[in-house]
Amino acid sequence: MLIVEGIVTTRNPDGSTNVAPMGPLVDESWDRLVLRPFPTATTCANLLRDRRGVFHVSDDCELLARAAIDRWLSPPELAEIDHWPVPRLRDTCRWYAFEVDRIDEREPRVRLECRVSLRGAIRDFLGFNRAKHAVLEAAILATRVGMLETSFLRSEFDRLRVIVDKTSGPQEQRGFALLEAFVRESAP
Repeated sequence: MLIVEGIVTTRNPDGSTNVAPMGPLVDESWDRLVLRPFPTATTCANLLRDRRGVFHVSDDCELLARAAIDRWLSPPELAEIDHWPVPRLRDTCRWYAFEVDRIDEREPRVRLECRVSLRGAIRDFLGFNRAKHAVLEAAILATRVGMLETSFLRSEFDRLRVIVDKTSGPQEQRGFALLEAFVRESAP
C-alpha cells in the first residue's frame, strides 16, 4: 500500500458536506483504503458516525490548499452519486466512494479500514509539476501549525517558495500565498 494525497468528502450532522484533505493508504487495485484521521477532525467524527465517504484524486493544488486550512472563496461544487449518501467533487480526476469496514481507535490517529464501493473518472489527471508538489507539502505543513516549531515551518516555507517562484502558474501561486498567509497568522 502507498499513501496518495487527495480530498475526502463526508456528511456533517446537519446534512452539509465536509471537504478535507486526506492521505490514505491505498492498495494497488484501489479496492481498499486505510484512512488515519486525527480523532478531533470533523472527517473522523463523520466517518465514525456514518461510515461512508468519497476519496478524490485531484490535480487542483489550490483546492487542496483551501481544504487543508478550511478557507473558501466559495464552497467547491459538488455532484450527487447515484445510490450514495455523500456527494463527490464536481471537478476531480477520479473518485472512490468508500465504506468503513473496521475501526481501530487505540493509536493517536484513528485507523479506518475502508472498502471502495463505487468509483468514477471525470477527467484526465493533468499531473503535478514541482510547484504543485510544493503547494501540497505546504498544505501538509499548514495542518501541523501548533505541532511543529514556528522556526521550522518558516524555513520550510522559505525553501518551498523558491520552487513555487520558479515553476508555478496562477493556481499554484494562489494556493501557496493562501497557505503562507495562514501560517504567518497562525504561527507568529
